[in-house]
Amino acid sequence: MIVKKKKGYERFGFIDIFILDREYGISSVILELKCISLLGLYYGQIGRCEEPSYIDLKDLDDNLRMESEYELLHRVYFYWSKEDQRYKKTIVKQTVDDGMCQLNKYINTVKNGKATNSKPGICDSKIKIKIGSSVVGGFLIVTIGSQRIITREISFSSINYQFFLV
Repeated sequence: MIVKKKKGYERFGFIDIFILDREYGISSVILELKCISLLGLYYGQIGRCEEPSYIDLKDLDDNLRMESEYELLHRVYFYWSKEDQRYKKTIVKQTVDDGMCQLNKYINTVKNGKATNSKPGICDSKIKIKIGSSVVGGFLIVTIGSQRIITREISFSSINYQFFLV
């Protein structure tokens, strides 16, 4: 868990997967996961929310397997907005771009080490934080339907903290 403290409130964020070097603490990896559902892609393809048949979804999934990454990224996609309590329309590329922004925020927060009143950082009793040289990087993993995966990488960079599981 990471936390950003401001006067009067705290904002929490939760990394999907934080992989630590348990023995030496010299490298850490953050994984951000996104799932583009077949149902959302189906709604985007037909332009409305209408119950699909099994065959409709199977055909769509088979078609996705043959599409280029460019075609996948420019597919229209519907997702459920908890905030607005309705389906919203976007394209897959926007979800990927948003995932990369989120991953960058997490990496920049982890680089700060432990959260304090003056800086965002890690606030998790299961992670021991020591001062020392290490590296942190990240990957975005996006599943599209049941047969496609798109990945993006944020290069590893040096930081002044080491992380260990307690």
